[in-house]
Amino acid sequence: MLTLAIEPLLNKLRSHVSGFNIPHANASICVSAYADDLVVMVASQEDVNVLAAILNDFRILSSAKVNWTKSEAILVGEWGGGQPSLPGGLAWKSGFKYLGVYLGTNEFLNKNWEGSVEHMKGRLSRWKRLVPKMSYRGRTLVINNLTVSSLCHKLACMDPPPNLLANIQALLVDFFWDNLHWITQSVLHVPKEEGGQGLVQLSSRAAAFRLQFIQRLLTGPRDLV
Repeated sequence: MLTLAIEPLLNKLRSHVSGFNIPHANASICVSAYADDLVVMVASQEDVNVLAAILNDFRILSSAKVNWTKSEAILVGEWGGGQPSLPGGLAWKSGFKYLGVYLGTNEFLNKNWEGSVEHMKGRLSRWKRLVPKMSYRGRTLVINNLTVSSLCHKLACMDPPPNLLANIQALLVDFFWDNLHWITQSVLHVPKEEGGQGLVQLSSRAAAFRLQFIQRLLTGPRDLV
């Protein structure tokens, strides 16, 4: 929840910073805030100057100031008038990390998936010695709730590289069967009440996240960005 000290700052930014215009939507966005993580979108040197002035007023009124050494700036698109100069010694970068997700160039986007297969192997290995004593239902719960859940946030935000989900899915199925595959994999993904095990299917989960986003976009409030 945003504190009362932050809310007036956000309102000031929304009313004075032009931000990023969204084509064909007749809308713009200038601020994205979650708890104490704040992203401000600027479109010109004037926006940067206004931002610096607002933050200075906020410092005077609240005795709180921005830690510029922990702040980052990412340059997106082409700037006809040249790159705006930044306050506090900030320098433009090609990407940054926000709410656990790397954003920016392809080099930064790829960081989101580095070591994902090894990470899954590590999570599954913690349960490996218990697999022979587990029921199939228990194995499904370990996979769905304790292993795959760590991927869901990133899957909801972006598409993974080709074949990554297939490689991780193979690890999950091997864990479920303890390397002894008795029936075809597709049966495992059928809900338990229909004769399957309800094992998560990663590519379907990623597609569901995309459909949820489209649904919110089409049926949400008019000012939804």
